[in-house]
Amino acid sequence: MIAYNTTWLYNKHVQDEVSESFNNESIDADTYKLILATKENKLYTPSFFIKVGLVILTLVGISSASGLIGLLTSAFDSIPAFCIVNAAICYAALEFFVRTKYHYNSGVDNALQIAVLIFFASSFYNYNDLLFPCFCLMAVSFLLFTRFTDAFMAVLFFLLLESFLFLLLLKTGSFGKMAAPFVMMATSAFAYFIVNHLSKKKQSLFYLFSFDSIKVTALFLFYAAGNYFVVRELSNSMFDLHLTAKDGIPFGWLFWIFTVAIPIIYIGYGIRKRSLLFIRTGLVLIAVIVFTVRSYYAVLPIETAMVFGGIVLIVISYILIKYLQTPKHRFTFKNTVKNKEGLANIEALLIAEAFGKRIVGNNVNDVTFGGGSAGGAGATGTF
Repeated sequence: MIAYNTTWLYNKHVQDEVSESFNNESIDADTYKLILATKENKLYTPSFFIKVGLVILTLVGISSASGLIGLLTSAFDSIPAFCIVNAAICYAALEFFVRTKYHYNSGVDNALQIAVLIFFASSFYNYNDLLFPCFCLMAVSFLLFTRFTDAFMAVLFFLLLESFLFLLLLKTGSFGKMAAPFVMMATSAFAYFIVNHLSKKKQSLFYLFSFDSIKVTALFLFYAAGNYFVVRELSNSMFDLHLTAKDGIPFGWLFWIFTVAIPIIYIGYGIRKRSLLFIRTGLVLIAVIVFTVRSYYAVLPIETAMVFGGIVLIVISYILIKYLQTPKHRFTFKNTVKNKEGLANIEALLIAEAFGKRIVGNNVNDVTFGGGSAGGAGATGTF
């Protein structure tokens, strides 16, 4: 169950959308002020610098309180018990600040969540087998993610889940070690499609940013599990293979194909589906291809390669900017958000979302008030 007032969360979602549209000059000042005035939101989310200050202050308070507890009591002869009690106190403080002070990504709640996880993880310091601690930490991070809609905890839960599966595979022997990269790739792809499906549901409105974070992580982890450099070096260090520079790995040719093909597939799929997530991820991974190839086959000195690569990127960017000055295949270099022709429709949709009204016609003045619905910020596609 979400710890925050869901009405305030929804109002904050509307306020964020309206603020972004106002900054992009998609709505006028009167509409902007009207929506903000009618959407109550008592959640406390300060500016970035205040948030950093609150994080530091919270960490100082946590360290002081835990030190004081350790000095004043002799009941904790064991470190695990001391860590568990501190984790419980931090969680109680987290609930207090969220439920009574309405902190939402204020820095205080973020620092307390991390403190809960660190103290809980520290209680397993003497465990030789990482499987059980990994499972427990995964459960705690899932609780924090679902209750406080925290994107960092969502990504951490996903990474711990993958780590748990990886540790399980290692226990199966040689076959599990060989199959681990392929299982990691399969589970990353499966996680992406599951989260992508969940993000389309109206009930997932408050978790959209967390789900997007998991999707980005899944795309990178899918590539990392198939990257030749990652697979070879991890296998070499974790399994004591003692590979030399000339030695290969089983299915090395397949991992080279994955290394080169996956970023290209990401970019191609992103262009076909007009998904910036895939396009940007693919472009970042192009640099990883270069790094991987250079790790084993140095064709040019690093300085020459960087200069040549920079020139190629500048030329490609210039050509694309010129080509997309006129929209091609629903891609354009121009800022379409500030397109005045669509201003009235954007403004009408935001009003409908904020007030639950039905908009008829292409002009904001052509408004019919009636029984429409705007649940989930229009996630249902009907107004």
